[in-house]
Amino acid sequence: MHDSGENLVYYHLPNDKEFSLEFVNPDRSVVEDQQQGIEGRTLVREYELEQTVYALYTARQQALGPAEDLDYDFSAEMESFDAVDRTIAIRILGLFRTIIDQTYEEERKKLRAYKRVDLDKIPDALGYVNWDGTVPEIGGSLLSNLILTHPLPNANHRTSLALLELYIQAHRYGFDLPEMATEEFEWRGWANQRIRESKRLLTVRRNASIFYYLWKFGCDVVERKGSIQIRLETYALDIPQHIAYDKYGSEHEELCTDLTEQILYREEYSELVNEGGMTKKQFAKRLREMP
Repeated sequence: MHDSGENLVYYHLPNDKEFSLEFVNPDRSVVEDQQQGIEGRTLVREYELEQTVYALYTARQQALGPAEDLDYDFSAEMESFDAVDRTIAIRILGLFRTIIDQTYEEERKKLRAYKRVDLDKIPDALGYVNWDGTVPEIGGSLLSNLILTHPLPNANHRTSLALLELYIQAHRYGFDLPEMATEEFEWRGWANQRIRESKRLLTVRRNASIFYYLWKFGCDVVERKGSIQIRLETYALDIPQHIAYDKYGSEHEELCTDLTEQILYREEYSELVNEGGMTKKQFAKRLREMP
């Protein structure tokens, strides 16, 4: 039971964040049967909702330590990429490395990696982008799809925002993102509500079916890492998982397009809001010209 009197279930365990929710059932033996078929570390946690339920948590990939310690020589893996995807992928990996270095320099804290870079997801993300539209429509789609495919071991939001900055710079040299973080390295209020909703949509999109069963069992709130709470009553969960995947993917892209527009207005580049954006090929060509 949560302190507010609401029934709360953790998506990421607060003291062991590499564990995430995999399965729930009111019959512990069913959960244990499910547990037997999973490779990697697992544990079962009991929750007293409107009825007792058992939640299976998994950590399919062991924490790999500081992200900077991972091997980032991906030249061989990128040989299968076409020239356009390779150009953009190299920039994404460079942005990620910069964020790792900045995080340690500014916060004296090393980003933890809970998986390896899934390089093949980068061309997938670029392929999902709708490259026909205005600057904020294409930029928002690029931002959204890189976040949703989640190719990096950490800092996917920050890296995706850095790529968005490059996309806008490709149209207007000298553009910089507005200050999105405070001196305490937290998201600023205007950005925070959108970043937190992005993470909610990302989580609901992947887990609508399991969240629906939690809601039926009496769960009010699911909490993921970062103390981000997902109020189940605010989302449509009684739908097939594949429909939820599309529905919340579309909502996430709309959210990212809105964020991109807000960024343009804040930096006084409102003329770009209705300007046609660069295609993937044009963006890659511009990246090769940019420092």
